[in-house]
Amino acid sequence: KGMPKEFGECVVKTLHGMERHIRLAGKLSKKSFKYNSTNNIGGIGQGSGEGPQDGNDMIGLLKDVHEKTTRGCTLFHPDGERSIVRHGGGFIDDQIDVISLDSQEACKEKDMVEDILLKWQNLLNVSGGDLSINKCAVGFAQYKFVKTLRRDYAVLKGTDENATQIELQPNNQVLTKEVLKRLGPHEGEKYLGVRNALSGSNNDEFKARKEQIADMAGRVATSTISRQQAYMIHAIQYKPAIVYPLQHTTFTDKQCKTIQTPMVNALLPKMGYNRHMPRAVVE
Repeated sequence: KGMPKEFGECVVKTLHGMERHIRLAGKLSKKSFKYNSTNNIGGIGQGSGEGPQDGNDMIGLLKDVHEKTTRGCTLFHPDGERSIVRHGGGFIDDQIDVISLDSQEACKEKDMVEDILLKWQNLLNVSGGDLSINKCAVGFAQYKFVKTLRRDYAVLKGTDENATQIELQPNNQVLTKEVLKRLGPHEGEKYLGVRNALSGSNNDEFKARKEQIADMAGRVATSTISRQQAYMIHAIQYKPAIVYPLQHTTFTDKQCKTIQTPMVNALLPKMGYNRHMPRAVVE
């Protein structure tokens, strides 16, 4: 039913009374800012349990600063005359950055990539948050060029032939640098709930969704749920799980059918439909 009114009022007053400082060389800044009628912020900083209501606004400001101090990715129009610079998107603490590289060798880009990551880490630190290095991943979409008698073509390099380690130092700790997870060009990394690869491949996401729906279908098939419960599972559990990734993937019609067939076969009888009923009628 929501937060009790008295408790909510106490939380709001506490948040409005907080003063926010910036960390500078191990100490807090003398100047601070706080809530007022024009600066109606809430929470106490990125990564804070008290700050979900304004976390995205604060991250947005950090992203703006980061974009102004890093190169981003330059995208060129096919006509060769127009280009635009873009950085990766994100939501709250799930962030991504895209960088144009100067070469096709990962080892030559190591220093630049680490410097860009360090800037983001420092921005999070001064805002009261931190970078979870163990959750970070980095990948390189770099090519090798193959020449044959028939044609020349480019192939994405794998991690074995394009090896390097990207490392970061944990904040304010005298520890050895930690190595970030290295992604292959076709390896999907779960980002905002969807496993996307640098190459644009959705194979890992397809495998994960196929297993997820097959497991869900198995549990439905062996259950003793009522028709009403079957409709609820379809609307509340199955449909959101299958619709969300479709907005971020390029599954073929055949892949979509492969994913949903086990659940359709398990759920329709529970909903009171004959399994031989034409799908067009059911829909």
